[in-house]
Amino acid sequence: MRSRINPGLAGRCPRCWIRTTHCICAEVPRVHTRTRFLVVRHPWETRKTTGTARMAELALVGCQCVELGADPSSTNRLLEGLEGAWLLYPDGAPAPEGVPPPEWLVVLDGTWAQTRRMLRRLTSLRARPCWALPSGPTPILRLRSPHHPDGRSTLEAIADAVALLEGTSVAEPLRTLHRRFVEQVLQARGKRLTPDR
Repeated sequence: MRSRINPGLAGRCPRCWIRTTHCICAEVPRVHTRTRFLVVRHPWETRKTTGTARMAELALVGCQCVELGADPSSTNRLLEGLEGAWLLYPDGAPAPEGVPPPEWLVVLDGTWAQTRRMLRRLTSLRARPCWALPSGPTPILRLRSPHHPDGRSTLEAIADAVALLEGTSVAEPLRTLHRRFVEQVLQARGKRLTPDR
């Protein structure tokens, strides 16, 4: 697949993985949120240059990424230890009213088919509240087209969750980062962007 690389490949920034001529590391904000995030990645996502989970981990002070390995037991143990955790997932329900916000949001990073399989293996999430974001705004510039009607990239989903939980001003740096990441990756591939993007 075109977007999968060895992270040590020459010509790419070792931090953001974009071609060094289009590196955005200087633009990555440091965002503090009350909610902490645990991103569980499908192994195939780990080395994708188009993956936005890496951007979320760089920008969010309270974000950690882990890879779901062949044996899910260690990830299940980690998830069992998270107090006040919710799962952020498109098949969930709207956030219940009058309920304290989550201390942790668990986000599955992968394609729609991959995350469905991950969810079956992560038995520790079955008892957790499952929260679905409301439908997104007007379609935005993306690197991959979502297969689920409410599908978003991982960074998009986290930014939208932060906006609902803590306000748009807290989420805006994440949304800006997502836009700049997509723009720089596309420009590094030689794609011309229209002036309004």
